Amino acid sequence: MWTNPTAVTITALWDDERGNDYFVLQKARQYESKLLKNVIGTLQNVFDTRQHPYRIIFKTPARGQDTGYLVAVGDTLKEIEVNWKWIDDNLTDELRTLQDKDERENFALTKFQALVAEVTDRGSDETVRDDKIRQASRAWRKTFDVPESERLLNFYSAAFRKNGMQQGWMYISEHFLAFYAFVLGTETKLFLEFKDIVEIKREKSKSGLINDSIRLTLKDQQQMLFSNLFHRDETYDLIESLCGKAMQRLLKSSTTSPPPGQAIESAKSPAASGSPTNDVEKIAGIEVSLGSAPAPDVAHVPTAIKQQRRNAAFTNQFHLPATEHVLFDFETLFSMTGLPDSFGRAYLSETFLCFQSEKADVSFILPLFAVKRVERVAAKGDVQIALETWHATKLTLAVFFDKPTFARFCTVLRDNLKAQSSNVKNLGAFLGTCTTEALLAGKKYAEPHGWEVQFGYPQATKSKERQKIKAWLTYSKERGRHISVVRTPMFTRLIQVGVPNRLRGEIWELTSGAMFLRCTQPGYYAALLRENASKTSFSIEEIEKDLNRSLPEYPAYQTEQGIDSLRRVLTAYSWKDPELGYCQAMNLIVSALLIYMSEEQAFWTLCVLCDRVIPGYYSTTMVGAQVDAQVFESLIAKFLPTIHDHIRKLDIQLSVACLSWFLSLFVNTMPLHHAFRVLDCFFLDGPKVLFQVGLAILKINAEEILRVQDDGMLLHVFKTFFASLDDPIGTGKATVFDQLLFTALREFRMVSLDMIVEARKQHQLKVVHGIENYTKRSVIRNLKDPSKFKKPQLEWLWECYTKVQFYDGDAAASGQNTLDVAHFARFLGFVAPWARLAEHETAKMVAGTRDGGATGAHLVQLLFNAFDTNGDARVGFQDLVTGLGQVVFADLNARMEWFFRVHDTDKDGILSRDDLLRVSESLLFIFRAERASEDSHLAAVSNFLHMAFQMADGAASDDGKSVASGENNNGASPTAPTDAIAMSLPAFRATILTDQVLEFLFDTGLVASLVLTAPARDTIEEKSILDSLWSGSKKLAKTLKENVAEAQKRSAKMVKDMEERRAASRKASVLVKPDDENEEDDEDGGFSEADSTRSGRKSLLGGGSAGGSRPSSPTKAAAAAAAESKHLTMLSEVDKFLDQLGFDEPAAPTTPATATATGSTTALATPSEGDGTPLAGNPLAPTATATDPAPNLARHESSMSFGDLKATPDKYNQFIQDIRSSNRDLSSLTDVSAPGAAAPESSISRSALNPLKAVFRARAASTSGASTAEKTLAAPVAPAATAAAVEKEAAVPPPAPIEEEDDLQSPAMEHPLLP
Repeated sequence: MWTNPTAVTITALWDDERGNDYFVLQKARQYESKLLKNVIGTLQNVFDTRQHPYRIIFKTPARGQDTGYLVAVGDTLKEIEVNWKWIDDNLTDELRTLQDKDERENFALTKFQALVAEVTDRGSDETVRDDKIRQASRAWRKTFDVPESERLLNFYSAAFRKNGMQQGWMYISEHFLAFYAFVLGTETKLFLEFKDIVEIKREKSKSGLINDSIRLTLKDQQQMLFSNLFHRDETYDLIESLCGKAMQRLLKSSTTSPPPGQAIESAKSPAASGSPTNDVEKIAGIEVSLGSAPAPDVAHVPTAIKQQRRNAAFTNQFHLPATEHVLFDFETLFSMTGLPDSFGRAYLSETFLCFQSEKADVSFILPLFAVKRVERVAAKGDVQIALETWHATKLTLAVFFDKPTFARFCTVLRDNLKAQSSNVKNLGAFLGTCTTEALLAGKKYAEPHGWEVQFGYPQATKSKERQKIKAWLTYSKERGRHISVVRTPMFTRLIQVGVPNRLRGEIWELTSGAMFLRCTQPGYYAALLRENASKTSFSIEEIEKDLNRSLPEYPAYQTEQGIDSLRRVLTAYSWKDPELGYCQAMNLIVSALLIYMSEEQAFWTLCVLCDRVIPGYYSTTMVGAQVDAQVFESLIAKFLPTIHDHIRKLDIQLSVACLSWFLSLFVNTMPLHHAFRVLDCFFLDGPKVLFQVGLAILKINAEEILRVQDDGMLLHVFKTFFASLDDPIGTGKATVFDQLLFTALREFRMVSLDMIVEARKQHQLKVVHGIENYTKRSVIRNLKDPSKFKKPQLEWLWECYTKVQFYDGDAAASGQNTLDVAHFARFLGFVAPWARLAEHETAKMVAGTRDGGATGAHLVQLLFNAFDTNGDARVGFQDLVTGLGQVVFADLNARMEWFFRVHDTDKDGILSRDDLLRVSESLLFIFRAERASEDSHLAAVSNFLHMAFQMADGAASDDGKSVASGENNNGASPTAPTDAIAMSLPAFRATILTDQVLEFLFDTGLVASLVLTAPARDTIEEKSILDSLWSGSKKLAKTLKENVAEAQKRSAKMVKDMEERRAASRKASVLVKPDDENEEDDEDGGFSEADSTRSGRKSLLGGGSAGGSRPSSPTKAAAAAAAESKHLTMLSEVDKFLDQLGFDEPAAPTTPATATATGSTTALATPSEGDGTPLAGNPLAPTATATDPAPNLARHESSMSFGDLKATPDKYNQFIQDIRSSNRDLSSLTDVSAPGAAAPESSISRSALNPLKAVFRARAASTSGASTAEKTLAAPVAPAATAAAVEKEAAVPPPAPIEEEDDLQSPAMEHPLLP
């Protein structure tokens, strides 16, 4: 793989494989020492310098003998040799012709940069200019198996905390979060998908002093805690942004129906389907970019995230379109005639100049096309800018820029003012539609207007209306009107006391921000209706059902005119946003808007509501309403804990009772004139008003709510309260509604928009995953044919099905719920690891090209054709379940027939020559992962083709009648030419059954190779030297203690026998018997020389003395007794020492994985294909066992930790020092196990016992005289032996150590103490 030239140093850690005058191909040096490997691995982890094992360096002698540029890397020698061959063929000779070193270097570097630009896609990691990012990307790709198209965004130093702390590196890409650490032999790997994260929290360090931690909760409730994040907030913002994007795509990929607003003709034609998608999408108030433009440079990702958040906060604060971006953000002093000066912050975007004071009591949103004049005012000490609007309103801003910054500000402002020339031309026509302009001109209404002119207002009082209109007109003359109004505390109070009915439509449009959209896009609404007049969609069908149920109490909607107006607005919006289309409750909102607005005004107000104010409320899943229901419950728990506890105790579904409040914006729950008062505040302050009013309702009715016992009683309380809103309170004029509004705006004023946004972020991930799970259950429950699959298997297949759509941006954006051939290939790769194709192979398959190699694309295409039952070039989930069921739950003959039908391209019941060749390629493709048994698989496929050719030859010589082909579908027996090869189904079965490998494939291997259940998610792999030492020492100590205990028993028994023999010897004769009598005694007493030899080889730990003979004299018996006493003392000391180390309890049984040479390991998943699913094992070989693939993240805890030891550090250090001090033999104590004792585990070899033998020997040596006594006991002695003979025997040197186990069984070996 070519890399962007990066300066490197040629070190001794690499070995040269080949080279020339200008380039050198190197291989990473391999070290046999595990300690050295671990040290190097730790250093590479600390500095994040993990590299590919092969590399090519362009040498630059002019810069130094040990310097050069890295130009290519590879994982295998074969891969890197391709790059080396290209260099040798195309570049080396050209470099030799260049004499100047600098010219040669510049030429080579330019060539490699051109290669990188040619072979890498736009936005590839190798195109990043930062060397650190490129190096981190190579380490990331080497460690984790990620898709070629996946791009690393940033990486951070971090520590993963779970039963300890592993310091390493966190890698964040577009769809994945990966973590890798390697410290002194302990390796930790994590690979997470952002779509699986349900909660993100900032946390403090373990000590609680430093804010450096982030906790992630996955959908299976596992938690991942990362600490030591020096850029915690930056990391959090990036993860949160990517999770928001993942949630939006997850919602789209999990839909089971086409977009409701999509034209039915387009829905029937998938190739032409798809809806225009916005560059910016929102979910629960979180704005994420879904555009196809390349992501910003990795080095600027944090800046881009910060800028995106600032833009989102800016548009939400001033209710502006999402297309606006902050160009300048500066402090200023705002002045206006009749107002005190206000210090605050001003913002300049492409279309608007906005201001808000520090106390948030004074603000304005001034479109640049409404500015008539801009001039600089001379002032002392600062620079002032004077603005005059089309309504003659004069504003002054004092800015505090230096000269260069002020010059740039003026330039940007001037350019943006010029860019608004087209909007200036439309300003006159727009002002004619504003009611304020009409009232100031002496007219009653503006044109066009709402239905209030013809059908009146709900419960309007003329006297109050005249007072309100007068107050508003006075304010408009002083502070500006509609698009150029300056908002002061008086503006807010006028809205809260109730907007006059004539101005309500204009005020709603202004405060919501819809007025700016209508002003800048004139004629859009009419054009949208005109272009889609002849089309129909599923949304239009639903709209027709709800038209007559829209505010039936208002007379306008009892007429055809009112119904037609409502139909046009709802239909226009369904065409504008086909993905959302139409949802129930939208008709209620639009019918309320049309009372005070024209159709175009209502259309743009509905756009603002659905896109920005309450996003996701009216989608097919109503995800926004579900998120806000969770937010509302959290606010109840915070502000009304008593009610919250009561509701939870009775398990009352408050979210169900309150859902209609949010969906209809109280239009369907309160009387209309009260609901419109709520909407006045709602459009001004945003969605927080809904929560404030909801909390006020609960607080006012707290006593009744605390007495309810079920959902029905709670609904009755709410119904009674809404019916009493017009009732007066006491003797005054205030009503229950006035009390409600006062309670909401005063007592719950601490509920802010920022609080709502943060709460939405907290709950949106969980809600989206809940919707995904509900969709999954619904699809599985409604399957017509589950094909005998169990529920966990169907859930896994559905997850793979949606995962394909999730990682395909086009499919997620278009809302397609079926798979084409490219998506099917990716799905098949998840289910059958052998079927995974590289991205370039999939692209070639879609394009219909092949490069001559058996890539398996033909098999994928054939399987897709087999699964596509209706021939529309797309497969659904039911098709996949049915197709897989035909393979999984079939017998051997049925599978062979299925494979035959798949490759029978012309469906004539005969496999032609080309079909047979495809069969052989398919078999080789299935076997490609079986590297261990590659020869047998090649032989099996070769034998299959050989038999097919033999059958064809036989058929040609048998009167032209094909033996292999049999009869065709028409019953005729076709004749074949000599070069024709054909095979029928019976012949195909017979050929398969003649080969054991192929028979096993169709009988067991093919099904065993499929991944039909979800692998375990979490996998952490740890390979620790210290864990290995401790676990091995613990097993060894357990075995040693068992042997010591057995030796104690045998020694006690031996002492008892000696005492009995001593008493008997006192009565015996002291005369020495002849040798032949001694031999006779041996035979009679059962104590032969062979027995003595075998006993001498036994270990004291295994039981008995070295010789095992009875003492032949009182002197030797006394010496033996003394030796045994000292030996018991030695064993007691060893036993006491082991007890202090804490080895008194038996160790937990170890698995084969933990008994490996590398120590305690835990299996770690190596993700593949970017989705975290690893390749399966070798299920296709006849001797293989079908196993599920390794999971992504599972951790087996070590059976022992440092805290488990009872010994003090000094004793532990002494223990380790004794183990390392020597490896001398203790064969006589440990080589042979005691009869009846438990055999040590097979994983503990003889050499593994040597360290503790040295400890045991050191303890034994501390007892003086013990060796002499043991030697005395080691050999048989005649009863008449003298004291001199005893001393002579005691002087014999100790036995030599027995090194090999085979020596113990050698009959030729003699004990050195035997005569």
